[in-house]
Amino acid sequence: MKRFRFPLDALIKVRQVKVDEARLKLAETERSRLREEELIMEISKKIEEVAEQSGRSGAIDAVSLAAEQDYVGHLRAERERAVSRLERWIALVEKDRKRLLEARRDLEALERLREKRYLEFVREVLREEMKEIDEAASVRHARKEAA
Repeated sequence: MKRFRFPLDALIKVRQVKVDEARLKLAETERSRLREEELIMEISKKIEEVAEQSGRSGAIDAVSLAAEQDYVGHLRAERERAVSRLERWIALVEKDRKRLLEARRDLEALERLREKRYLEFVREVLREEMKEIDEAASVRHARKEAA
């Protein structure tokens, strides 16, 4: 029996590599986005802690109050920068997600074509086998008639 050969198998492998690379890139970008979210939550927690501590302490002198306000201002500025970075990470995640979907779509199109060609191959092999069986039956029938 002859073997099935699909001329685009090498291209399927290349497309699979692209899918794998896109999946890794998306995972890396997603991890960075999550780290940025965690940083924002940590900064927000620090701001809350400073606010709670200043409410608990009794008399506060002007120097301590100014230092606390500077610190909170610094934390808020850092949080705003982190939010800006997070927005960029979110956009990158979306871009990488689209790239992965496109790579998958390309791969799946080739795989569907391969499956279609394989089914055509199987049908052709079955047709050839049936032809051989019919010929063998005709030869047997002709020998019986001759005998």
